[in-house]
Amino acid sequence: MTTPISTEYEGKLSAGLARLTRVINTESEPEPIYEAILREAQSLVDCEQAHLYIYGYGLDGQAHPSFLATLVAAESTTSAPSVRVEVLSAKRAACLMAEEELLSRAVALSKPVTGLVKGSQEKTLGVFPLEARGRLQGLLALRYTRRLVGDEITVGARLGELAATALALLASQRHQQEGEVRFLSRLAHELRSPLNAINGYLDLSLSGVGGELSEQQREFMQRARVGSEYLYALLEDLLLLGRANTGQLQFRKQVTHLSELVTNALEDLELTLEDAEIQVSTQLADLPPIYADPIRLQQVLRNFFSYLVAQARSQDQLLLLASVEAESETPIEEDRQEENGRWLHLELEGPLGDHQEAQESEKGVFASETLRALAIARLIIEQHGGVLTQEERAGGRCALLARLPIVLS
Repeated sequence: MTTPISTEYEGKLSAGLARLTRVINTESEPEPIYEAILREAQSLVDCEQAHLYIYGYGLDGQAHPSFLATLVAAESTTSAPSVRVEVLSAKRAACLMAEEELLSRAVALSKPVTGLVKGSQEKTLGVFPLEARGRLQGLLALRYTRRLVGDEITVGARLGELAATALALLASQRHQQEGEVRFLSRLAHELRSPLNAINGYLDLSLSGVGGELSEQQREFMQRARVGSEYLYALLEDLLLLGRANTGQLQFRKQVTHLSELVTNALEDLELTLEDAEIQVSTQLADLPPIYADPIRLQQVLRNFFSYLVAQARSQDQLLLLASVEAESETPIEEDRQEENGRWLHLELEGPLGDHQEAQESEKGVFASETLRALAIARLIIEQHGGVLTQEERAGGRCALLARLPIVLS
């Protein structure tokens, strides 16, 4: 049975729940939903601070706070508050629960609790358990500089009911995405072994271990090798997208050289460029070392070339330019403050592809694959702190422009 509240609070609550419902129905990412919950909490009950503890469940079925969302005050009067999401380790979560016993009490009682903030004689804390689908989805903790009135507790509880439903939906989506990533990981693991075996035997054959190959046999072997490498790269792309969707994407950055990565990328595409009769020119300045994930950055280069090759005609030319911005140094890594990264500019120019529609029946599948490859390249660049743009140029040309702060001083 719903606890009645005053007309003033009923009107505010109805409007707030309507706003939050619109956000839940239109947003698929968690951060905007966390922010909407916290904003409505501050607006409806005029609290000083609002914290949202999002719960997860371990393999043992035990619930524990996995994330803490906090509404951060605006830096100026012209900017709006923003939400900060902290990933909680088991140790950090246990410390937070121990520091404020009202959190643990709300979990134990499964109902809202209020009381003085630990160590304070004035500030009040209201904790609202967020339960949905038979599980604790989180805690909404609201801090006040005064005592709460009965209507405010009721408003917080009813807001918590909708917030719990939203968190349950996000948890279900996250569980589904994690299941997809686990499936792709198992699939990639099962396919890697036979692909590595195929690649190994093809390399042995190409090196002449099994006897001399005729020119035609060598060409066949090389094409089989390219096809096998393409399948391997496709698996890696699927894994990368899956991990990015679940926040599990990691990069192994190290000091490397762009010229080596360009050479390797062009070697991977040697037969593709040869079949398409496309020439590639490079103008690489005497670049200093860069600090990046070499495998992923090589993937960016390979995907750039593949994207423009899909739009090119026979005898078209691609031009790759690379340079370093002399000014505007920026920290390259939070844990490597002693190093500064200058901006690396990558530019790959090629045909605009106005003839592509005429060749759709022949190259449609390949073109869709290259669009996927370009999306992955954009993801990798952004994860390195950079940006990718495209622009049209005179003479039916276009260019892919990447800017990354990865050049070591």
